Amino acid sequence: MSSVEKAYRKHNIILHTSIFLMKKIITVSLALFNFYYSHAQDEKIKSEINSLEEISRKAILQKDSATLHKLWSPTFMVNTPINNVLIGNQIDMVLNGQISYTSYKGVMEEILVSGDIAISMGHETVVAVLGNRNGGQTIERRYTNIWKKEKQGWMLIARHGSEICTK
Repeated sequence: MSSVEKAYRKHNIILHTSIFLMKKIITVSLALFNFYYSHAQDEKIKSEINSLEEISRKAILQKDSATLHKLWSPTFMVNTPINNVLIGNQIDMVLNGQISYTSYKGVMEEILVSGDIAISMGHETVVAVLGNRNGGQTIERRYTNIWKKEKQGWMLIARHGSEICTK
């Protein structure tokens, strides 16, 4: 093999190695960008859902049906702390006092975002109004909320609330 052929071969090896390394660097860079971008998006959604949950709690306390209509799906399904499943009409229950609290605080602990669905889990503390079940008592609960991204924004489509047994 002549010295020209050796030089040509060496040049090709260096060129192919360089191209291979460039492809790897681009692939890793895109993967890192995608990871950081999706993490930032998840953080934005987590913050948005956390805010919506706080708005929902305040709307329940204030019996603000206009806000609840914006946040709760018409087919909102709830597995309630009193062991039944309700589909729809929860806003009417807020307005007529069946769902009524003097205090309602919550803490979202985690959220999972998958496409147009967000599932939040946490704990909450309520004090039911006198005259309702457990009226005047402080009740600790665990909750799971399922949100769906609709054209008009995030809507709560399902919820499970469980009272924490203290005995």
